[in-house]
Amino acid sequence: MFLFTRDVRYLRFAWQIFKFSLVFLLVFAVLLMMGRLILYRV
Repeated sequence: MFLFTRDVRYLRFAWQIFKFSLVFLLVFAVLLMMGRLILYRV
């Protein structure tokens, strides 16, 4: 949308979505690794 309107709030919104998705992926990866470690230690 920024390319059509040149409104800066679309860039800010896209940046926020990118940051939150990156944090979500990192948390998901850590939980996945913890689960694998717990399963293989038993």
